[in-house]
Amino acid sequence: MSARAFQTLIALVVAGLWGATLGLSHLRGDMWFMDRVEATMTDLRNVMQGQRPAPPDVTIIAIDDEAVRQVVRDILSKTWRHGKPWRSSLDLQSDDKASLKNRENLVRTVVWYLDKFKDDPAQTKMSSATGAPMVELHFQFEIGGAVLGLQGQPYTLCGYLDRIVEFQGETFVMDRKTTTTTLGSYYFEQYDPDNQMSLYTIASQVAFHTPVKGVIIDAAQIAVGFSRFVRSFVFKTPDQIDEWMKDLDFWFEQAAHFADENYWPMNDKSCHKYGGCPFREICSKSPAVRDKFLETAFTRRQWNPLVPR
Repeated sequence: MSARAFQTLIALVVAGLWGATLGLSHLRGDMWFMDRVEATMTDLRNVMQGQRPAPPDVTIIAIDDEAVRQVVRDILSKTWRHGKPWRSSLDLQSDDKASLKNRENLVRTVVWYLDKFKDDPAQTKMSSATGAPMVELHFQFEIGGAVLGLQGQPYTLCGYLDRIVEFQGETFVMDRKTTTTTLGSYYFEQYDPDNQMSLYTIASQVAFHTPVKGVIIDAAQIAVGFSRFVRSFVFKTPDQIDEWMKDLDFWFEQAAHFADENYWPMNDKSCHKYGGCPFREICSKSPAVRDKFLETAFTRRQWNPLVPR
C-alpha cells in the first residue's frame, strides 16, 4: 500500500470514528463537549459576520458614557448607608474573600462589565404581550402531574429571570453570576445539569410563551484590584426538560411524605455548600436544645415567594 493510500485510509477511519462518536452522543443526549465547541464557534461566527439589524421583537439598549454615569450615580447613592460606604461583611478581615463584596468592587465590576459588553450581540427581546423589554421577569405557574400539595392543590413554580435575549438567531435566558473562583471549565460545569438552569428554560416557555435553546451565563470573577468576565452556554433539549419534570414530581412526592409525617430528615452532605447553611450551627446542637438556640439566634418571618419583589 502506497503512503498516499495509507494516509487516505487513516483519514477515513478517523472520520468514521468521529461520526460514530457524534451519532452515539446524539442518541444518548450527551453532547457536553460539543456544547462548548458550539458556544465558541457561535461567538467566532458573530465576530466574522459583524453587526446586523435586530428583528422587530428585539430592543437594542445603547450603552454610552452618560448611561454609565447614571448607573454609577445610582450605585453610589444606594450603597451609601448610615453615613458610610456599604460593605456586605463589616466583621471580616480585609483578606477574607467575602470582604470583596464592597462598594469599590461593585462599581468597578459594573463599569467594566458595561464596557466589555458595550456592543453585546445578545439583544434583549421585547414582550409580545406588553411591548416592554424582557428583563427582571417574575414568573409563576402551576405544574400538572399526579403529585399534589397537602390540601390537594397543584404545586406552583415561581422565581425571576434576569433577561431573555436573542443571540445569533436563537433565543436564550441570560443569567448573571458573581464568584471569586477562576472562570474556567470547572466553574461552568456546575451549571449543567443544574436545577436553576432547567427551571429557567421551562419558565420562559410556560410563563412567557418564549421557547429558548438554553441559558447564557455571564459570570464575573471578583478579585482584589480586578474583575474578569466570561460568557458560557447551557443548552437544554426537550427530552432533558421532560426528564427534569419527571424528577421534580418524584421530589415533590418525597416532600409531601415528609410533611405528612411532620419530619424532615437532615441532609448533612449539603450543610457546607455555598458558604455553609445559616442553620448549620443550630443543627450541630442536640435536638433537645435546638428550639432555644433558634429563638435566640433567629427571628421568625414568613416568606411568601408568590409576592413579586
